[in-house]
Amino acid sequence: MLRQFTRFILIALVVGVAVYITLTNSETATIRLGTSNAITSRAGVIYLGVFAIGCLFSIVIALFFGAKSFFRERKLLTETRRHRDVIARFSLGWDLMAIREWRAAQDCWEDVLAHDAKNPVARVALSQCLEMLGDNDEACRVIDSVREQGSQHAAILARASELHRKMGNLVVARDNLSLIAKTQPSQFVLENLRDLHTALGDYSEALAVQDTLDRLGFKGVSNDTPRASILFKKLHASASEAERTSALSDLLKRYPSYVPALHLAASQASLNGNIELSAELLMRVAKTTKLAQDWKAVIDLWLNDSKLPQERKAKGAIAVARTAIKSQEGLQRLEAELQLIGVLLTTNHLDEAERLLNQFHTLASKHAETLPQTLQERFLLYKGLFLSQAGQARDTGPLWQELVTGKELLHPLIKGDILGVSSGSQSPRPELSTP
Repeated sequence: MLRQFTRFILIALVVGVAVYITLTNSETATIRLGTSNAITSRAGVIYLGVFAIGCLFSIVIALFFGAKSFFRERKLLTETRRHRDVIARFSLGWDLMAIREWRAAQDCWEDVLAHDAKNPVARVALSQCLEMLGDNDEACRVIDSVREQGSQHAAILARASELHRKMGNLVVARDNLSLIAKTQPSQFVLENLRDLHTALGDYSEALAVQDTLDRLGFKGVSNDTPRASILFKKLHASASEAERTSALSDLLKRYPSYVPALHLAASQASLNGNIELSAELLMRVAKTTKLAQDWKAVIDLWLNDSKLPQERKAKGAIAVARTAIKSQEGLQRLEAELQLIGVLLTTNHLDEAERLLNQFHTLASKHAETLPQTLQERFLLYKGLFLSQAGQARDTGPLWQELVTGKELLHPLIKGDILGVSSGSQSPRPELSTP
C-alpha cells in the first residue's frame, strides 16, 4: 500500500510540474519540421514534447549500447570458459605425455587444435605424440601444414627441422634452421645449422656459421674442434692428392692436436715407409687422448715393422711404453706398467721385466685399492711367459692353475718374488740369440 502511494505521489508530482510549465509558458511557439510542415502550440507544451523526445531518444541509445555490452560480455564469458577448457586440455595433454600415454595425448592435442588451429605449442606436442607412435609422416604433415601458412614461430621451425633431419631431408632441415638463425641465433640453432651444412658438403657455409658462433661468444667444449672437423672433411673433398696433402699439412699446423688429422698423416707416412714420422704422429695422438689403445698402436707400429733392425724396433717400442707410463695415473698407470712388461718380454729384456714383475704388487697397492680381474690375469700371463722364457717352465703350473680355476688371484704365492726366480732358482737362464 505504501509503495502504491509513493508511486501515485511521484506521478502527481510529474504531472504537476508539466502543468506548471505549460501554464507559465502560455505564449504560442512554432516548430518547423521542414519547408511545409510546422507545429504551433503553447511554448510549454513544445518544451515538454522536446524534453520527452530527448528522454525517449536517450533511452533508445542506452538500450542499444546496453544490448551491445550485454552481448560483448556474454561473448567474453564464453571465451573465458573456452580458454579455461583449453588450459585444462593443455595440462591433461602434458600429463598424458609424461606417463607415455601417446594415443590419449594425441586426442587431447587434436581437441586443442580444433579450437585454436595455429597454436604452435599444441602442434609441436601433437607432432611429438605422432612421432612416438611411429607415424613420422603424419608428424611432419602436422608441422608442415602450419609452415605452409607462413608461420615463422621458432618452435614450429625447430620442430620441422628436427623431424626432417630424422627422416633424412637435410636440405629442408637446414632451411628451417636458417630461418630461425636470422632472428634468434641461439647456440643450439647455430651449432645444428653448422652440422647440417657440413653434412651437406657446404663447408664454406659451415665455416661461416662457426664464425658467427665465435663472434657471438658461444663456447662449446672446444671451438677449435668443430672448425678443425669441417676443414678435415673439406680436405677429403679436394680434387687431387696434392691438394689433400697440402690441406692436411696446413690443418696440422693450425690444429696440431686434432686426432683424426694426426691419424691420417700417420697412415700416409706409414704407407710411404716413414715409420719414424708415423710413430711420432701417433705419439702425439696418444699424448692427446691418453688412451691405452693409442699407446699400444704406437708400440705395435714399432714391433710389427719388418724393415727395421730388431734392436731399433725394440728400442722404439720400449721408449714409447716408458713414455706412456709417465702420463698415466690410477688403473691406467698399472695398465701402462703391464704394457711395458709385455714389450720387455717381447723384446727379450728379461732382467728388467723380472724387476718390474717383482715390483708390480707394491705399485698396485699405491695406485688402486682393488685390481680388476683382467689386469690380474694379464699379470699372471706375463709371469708365466717370463718363467717360460727364463727356462723355468715347470714353475708355471700354479699360475695356469689360478687362471683355469678362477680362484682369487694374487694370493701370497704371487705377491712375492717370481716363484723363487729372484731368490735362488737353480735352473740356468737360457742364452737368447735376439737382444
